[in-house]
Amino acid sequence: MKHWMWAFVWSVSTLSLAAPEPGLYPGGLARIALPDGVESATFKGLPVWIQNGVAYVGIPLDEKPGASGVKTDRGDWLPFQIQDRGYPTQHIQLANRQQVSPNTQNLKRIRREASEQANWYRRFSPWMPEFPFALPAQGRVSGEFGRRRVFNGQPRRPHSGIDIAAPTGTPVLAPSAGQVIGVGDYFFNGKTLFLDHGQGLISMFCHLSEIDAAIGDWAERGDPVAKIGSTGRSTGPHLHWTVSLNNARIEPHLFMPKLSELPRK
Repeated sequence: MKHWMWAFVWSVSTLSLAAPEPGLYPGGLARIALPDGVESATFKGLPVWIQNGVAYVGIPLDEKPGASGVKTDRGDWLPFQIQDRGYPTQHIQLANRQQVSPNTQNLKRIRREASEQANWYRRFSPWMPEFPFALPAQGRVSGEFGRRRVFNGQPRRPHSGIDIAAPTGTPVLAPSAGQVIGVGDYFFNGKTLFLDHGQGLISMFCHLSEIDAAIGDWAERGDPVAKIGSTGRSTGPHLHWTVSLNNARIEPHLFMPKLSELPRK
């Protein structure tokens, strides 16, 4: 792959963020100082990212507020407290009713695709994530993280990423270095790419018009890996970007505060 940067990346991402910001709420991230000698730890049975004596733990969006913690390889229990957080509700109308209430045949496809994607979200690679993150695309934020979504009057799962609206064909750039571990064309997500940043930190990009990388490719920060589109369950061209850590979908703003400067819908 070519290693070059689009000029706009630098205008919004020159930020000395050495590590993600903490946020002790569903969809947030816990940052836990580890005792000397600890080499690994788990959260809900999955390994967590450890760097420079600190554990970074993704908190699932459906996690209940209250006491939680990680278990170290020495048997220590390191507690943290998850706070409540309210997310707004977003109502969306779709003309394709199959995208809201799929028939039996489509449900089989959806379950098969969900299982495949789950394997990629659970991947844990030894290399360390690189910071700061860059914006994967420039545009307008048309869908906020965590919103409770209602499709055609029917409640569905919360929005597990952010949407950046931009014209079809707009380049999608790797926000940080990583390996392409999965590509597909799915019922809900449309054309999709998974990028492994290491230590259980995964980026997922979907609703793409084109995928410009293959499984096994290594992308540096700013490398083009795909193009924005409107495939799958989509009401217009945009990039959906999910950030997942230890199989928990978490708020991309924690990895890139500059997202707050993008225009909103």
